[in-house]
Amino acid sequence: MNKKSLISVVAAAAFLLAADSQKISLEWNPSYPAGTAYEVEIDRKKLQMLADVNANTSFRVTAEVKGKEQNLDVKLFPGQKKDHVALRFNVPTGTTALFCEPVNNEKTLEDSVNTENIFANIFNTENIGKWKLSENISISAIQGGIRLDNKSFGKYTASYTVDVPENSAGRPVKLELDIRSVSKMVWPLSVFIRQMDKNGKFLPEQVVQHRWISQMCPVGVRTAYRKSGFIHPQAKKICITFSLFSSGSKFDNHGLPLKNPDDVTPHLEVTRL
Repeated sequence: MNKKSLISVVAAAAFLLAADSQKISLEWNPSYPAGTAYEVEIDRKKLQMLADVNANTSFRVTAEVKGKEQNLDVKLFPGQKKDHVALRFNVPTGTTALFCEPVNNEKTLEDSVNTENIFANIFNTENIGKWKLSENISISAIQGGIRLDNKSFGKYTASYTVDVPENSAGRPVKLELDIRSVSKMVWPLSVFIRQMDKNGKFLPEQVVQHRWISQMCPVGVRTAYRKSGFIHPQAKKICITFSLFSSGSKFDNHGLPLKNPDDVTPHLEVTRL
């Protein structure tokens, strides 16, 4: 089973450290829908500096419901930044406050769970044939992901469409996307995550606006996107499209003539979604 990708129903949270204890008060709005996964990112080194919390410690999260605290099942994931850890948990109905405190037992950092991932199994070998490719682009499986290769100059696309899971329409989501260019020159990449209604018509809103997840791809550098988004209430399908473009320039990044014209051809690895 693929555990390399995730768009999960989550929300960001802030935290405050009490001056006289190691208990952290998590920002919480009681109007937030119960049952939707909640996520908060903790800076372990900052906690170590402020409250003498070991950087390798784990955390316990409790919810205050009708004046009583309940322990919540917490999953730990790698945070967006170095030395950060993301805590993910479901909040019970009637919660009025959330608290977090460090504990001694160490929990292993997990990767994305398939049941939370709208694009689960998208990288599986048996699903490679489900990608819709334009002309002059190919797709192949690599360890933990896929590779897209333009075969000539121009703009070519690769798209994959999935059904919106039951009860996910109209809810917030988090995009986790890891990409790396394996080309020898920089080139522009556009990523679109479009939504379709029951008639297959594209809705005006994208899950995440493409301007926040498109870029000039640097050579050999991994880019990790972590963006908040939203699934339209009328969405029935979601389609992600990677658009790879090459102008066919005859000059390299330094303005010198290319020895090999194929150096400007885009090649992209996608290892998390």
